[in-house]
Amino acid sequence: WVPGIGRQPEVASTVFAMKKGEVSKPVQIPRGWAILFLKDIYPPHTQTLAEVEPRVRQELVTQKLQQAALDRLTQAKQELAQGKTLDQVAIELGTQVQTSDEFGAQGFIQGLGFAPPVAKAALALPPGQVGGPLASGQGAVLFQVVEKKGFDPQQFAGQRDQIRQQIEND
Repeated sequence: WVPGIGRQPEVASTVFAMKKGEVSKPVQIPRGWAILFLKDIYPPHTQTLAEVEPRVRQELVTQKLQQAALDRLTQAKQELAQGKTLDQVAIELGTQVQTSDEFGAQGFIQGLGFAPPVAKAALALPPGQVGGPLASGQGAVLFQVVEKKGFDPQQFAGQRDQIRQQIEND
């Protein structure tokens, strides 16, 4: 895992083939291109408690907060089944409903970030249905599918050359 890039097999294989101080050729990543520089190599070792304690503590706090959010959103989903609206439940939770732009199966949802499980769950539901709660980032999300757009072969045919040109430019 590389900060800012995430888990990318091509990045990992490139880095592990490099020597200290070496610069890579451009490597394609989901958000564009990256040039990698191997600053240092640390030999394998078992980390001491002092090295891992802050990270373990933060992870435990995050897990507990996420579980509390999941539990509260499970209750909220039951309230939705009893006739409350998503807006009413959001007000009770001290938040507001956020609407995202269109998204696909790749997992990036505006306002939520990279959340493949949420995208997959949303794409599997019919319009009008509520999904979740699902863990997302450091919290949880409850969502409602407003509309779904399927693949339109005619629209794609009309944009095919433009899409091809954009991919070639990238």
